[in-house]
Amino acid sequence: MKKCLFILLIFFVKLAQAQEPKGLSLEEAIQIGLENNPIIHISEMSVQYAEARAREAGTTLLPSLRVDGSYHRLSDVPEFTLDVPFPDMTADGIEIFPNIVDHYTARISLQQPLFTGFRLQGNRDALKYTAKAERHSHRADKNELEYAIIKAYWNAYRAREAKHVVTASIEQLQEHLHNVENFYEEGLVTRNEVLKVRVQLSNMNVRLIEAGNNVRVAMVRLNNLIGLPLHSDIELISEPQYDLTNSQDIDDYITTAVGDNPEILELESRKQAGASALRVARSGWYPQIYLSGGYYYQRPHQRYLPLRDEFNDSWDIGITLSLDVWNWGATSHRTSQARAQLRQTEYALEKRRDDISVAVMQEYLNVESAREQVEAAKIAMEQAKENYRVTSDLFKEDMVVNADVLNADVALLQAHINYIEALVKYEIAQAGLRKSIGNYECNHSKKFNQKVR
Repeated sequence: MKKCLFILLIFFVKLAQAQEPKGLSLEEAIQIGLENNPIIHISEMSVQYAEARAREAGTTLLPSLRVDGSYHRLSDVPEFTLDVPFPDMTADGIEIFPNIVDHYTARISLQQPLFTGFRLQGNRDALKYTAKAERHSHRADKNELEYAIIKAYWNAYRAREAKHVVTASIEQLQEHLHNVENFYEEGLVTRNEVLKVRVQLSNMNVRLIEAGNNVRVAMVRLNNLIGLPLHSDIELISEPQYDLTNSQDIDDYITTAVGDNPEILELESRKQAGASALRVARSGWYPQIYLSGGYYYQRPHQRYLPLRDEFNDSWDIGITLSLDVWNWGATSHRTSQARAQLRQTEYALEKRRDDISVAVMQEYLNVESAREQVEAAKIAMEQAKENYRVTSDLFKEDMVVNADVLNADVALLQAHINYIEALVKYEIAQAGLRKSIGNYECNHSKKFNQKVR
């Protein structure tokens, strides 16, 4: 009996633990998202594909060894003989080509490119730089996803905190309603004042329902981004943090962004790939030279005469040279195409540098503005708290009217929500600045280490 009770106790403990929401920090959300999001997996496969192509292109510079074998069964044909009128010869004459119906061939061939007009080297380098560009593109995809997760996380935090604020406001109104009802029973206020409080309380309950729905929608979006079941019950444990001063100058941020942003690095790699592709296009002006050799083991062997139904071997070695003397300008056209693509990439790189600089400056100014808004909203919230406390105390002393308390409650609610909005806006602005720079490999707790709650 005791054993059964113990098992039931463990079961209910496990069940209670399973129903508890799972704590999730911002860093954990980013890590889970990078592991589960299909966009990142697609990007990873693009990198692997490009790297495999680059390795394949590198093998074309090396000697290739090939082994072939074949067997053929030929139809019967008359043997070819030569009649020679000499006394010692047989009546059938000399057999020149006997009827051998079974043919066996084994061949080992070796080929080594000696000079291809830099075509093979250029193709290898172009694919190598393309693979490098895909790696930078993969990093850019990760930056985009991290920024999206950060926004979703803080939007969920904003929705949750707004619900808490509305709940606290309802509790305040319920307490105030109790005081107003007592005053009404004592004949100090009219019934209309009681109804005013009840109407505002009803409106706040409606607002609480909307806030709860906003929380559920925000959590579904976050779960979708990080790859968890949409209705997963998680608890956000990270809190907004911010610095009172900026640690770097705007020029430092721009310099870092232009040198380290993955979108810039991707275009630079594609520019190098384009230069290599131009070398490939120009290779058509040069001769193609290959060294080749082979070893043959055949039955019958065509180089052994007269043919015999037996195995014999032979070998050969040589150099092959080919040159397009006239191809109606195809090489020139290919060169023009490659040169135009290279120039296109260079212009895109120049424009992207300008765009990144503008984006960094905008995000930097957004951070500065958001920091000031946090300070202003914090002061306004503290003033609204004090105003509500004083007004509520004065109402209990019958020194202010009911409408003053209701207005103070609304002002406090709005000030608190504005403060939460400012905090979230600052966090998202900081994330936008890091995204524009292209460097998310920093510890958020080290860089932004002052809590504001």
